[in-house]
Amino acid sequence: MYTHTVRMVLLSVGLAGLLVSGLANAAEQECQTSLDCMLFVEYCAKPIGECDGSGICTFRPESCPTYVDPVCGCDGTTYSNACVAAWFGVSVDYRGECADPYCWSNQECPDDEYCLFDGCAAETGICTARPDSCLDDWDPVCGCDGVTYSNACYAAMAGITVDYPGPCDSSYCWSNQDCDPLWYCFFHVCAVETGVCMPRPRGCPDFWEPVCGCDGVTYSNACRAALAGMSVDYPGSCLGNGCWGNPDCGESAYCLFDPCAVETGVCTLRPTDCPDTWDPICGCDGVTYSNDCVAAAQGASVAYPGPCVSGDVNLDGGADEDDCGAFAACIGGPGTPPEHACLAADLDRDDDVDLRDYMDFQRYYGNQIGPLLADYGNSGCLPESEGLRFSWCDPDAFVLTPGPGMLHIDHRSAEYNCCPDDIMVTLVVEGSTLRLTETEILTQPCYCICCYDVDSIVVNLAPGTYIVEYCWFEYDTEQTECHVEEVVIP
Repeated sequence: MYTHTVRMVLLSVGLAGLLVSGLANAAEQECQTSLDCMLFVEYCAKPIGECDGSGICTFRPESCPTYVDPVCGCDGTTYSNACVAAWFGVSVDYRGECADPYCWSNQECPDDEYCLFDGCAAETGICTARPDSCLDDWDPVCGCDGVTYSNACYAAMAGITVDYPGPCDSSYCWSNQDCDPLWYCFFHVCAVETGVCMPRPRGCPDFWEPVCGCDGVTYSNACRAALAGMSVDYPGSCLGNGCWGNPDCGESAYCLFDPCAVETGVCTLRPTDCPDTWDPICGCDGVTYSNDCVAAAQGASVAYPGPCVSGDVNLDGGADEDDCGAFAACIGGPGTPPEHACLAADLDRDDDVDLRDYMDFQRYYGNQIGPLLADYGNSGCLPESEGLRFSWCDPDAFVLTPGPGMLHIDHRSAEYNCCPDDIMVTLVVEGSTLRLTETEILTQPCYCICCYDVDSIVVNLAPGTYIVEYCWFEYDTEQTECHVEEVVIP
């Protein structure tokens, strides 16, 4: 069964007309990858078997025969014939189906795979993907290299086949001095007397998932602790150490900020029993709690005594003009919001600061924030363009619909890739000019173009005349184009 078998018919005469100028001017352009060639139209064609070499930008075939003469592509995929591989923009490594990934050691496998053997005595194995991460469960296994791993997943991550379950013989230790300098003495629980010699990682990822080591030191993640030769006591920052949020402190503690505006707090145990008294305080999350003990039990630091003041976004104890700027920053406006301000700005408590919160905030301050982009979205690939390698969208058109305090903008027949992560719209306000920019967010391109309708809503506009400047990248001209229009807000 072949991975890619394509049945295609000749595209319409319109495509030939579209490409004729490109064919007339096509030159033999040298390339290393298809990114060096005309997007979606050409690919980097390389001689068979020379996947790592250079090639020539070549037009992809418009159609292919349906006979089966399998080839293995330079991407490791089997195609039904060489034409189909070219249609997908892939050069041929060799004729025939791609071979099974047999190996004799890890050297025969890519860096993100290892040679998995069916038993340590086996002569050949199969290249298998190494896991990216593993659970910290203690279920020790002995690897074919004679090393004890905390579980089979960690053995696979190290590129080692498991010999048998349980620790390897003679690998017990009482401290790091009992192990090889490149290993450390791993303790499943800090209080136990005996551990197991395990290899220290050769390198660690740079992400923040703190753990508290058996030495009372907070490490950025479990791998960093192992690299330092230290076993883990519990997840989260060590109690009494710095933290940036409740997730750093484990389930039984919370990150205490004093005052709310500081960036770093201290992990503090949550109280388990609080008095049933009314001595209200305002929390750093903008919530009123019956007393400070209840706030701590819920993982909230205290902003100030007394109930929270309505509209007090920056948590300074009063509702004033400073709260307008803090709220605007929380919903995408200019500036950086104060620490914890956006928790207080979530007025409807739906874990999101959005247009509904803005409408509630307007009741306190009216239109003091200034114009804001309330929302944007797109239609998805329009049905008449779906599935085509090339789209024939109508000319770009704009429909601007003003209303009291708001403006709806509809960009019709925008051309973008068939599989964007998002089509993002941003707003910059300069006096009476509203500058909107439309950007395609694309992780992995598809070999096709679709037509989209992109709409956006600008709110909090005072009555008057505005200049709207809407810019986007035009695939046909391969440059940025802008639509400028004057609009009157009633």
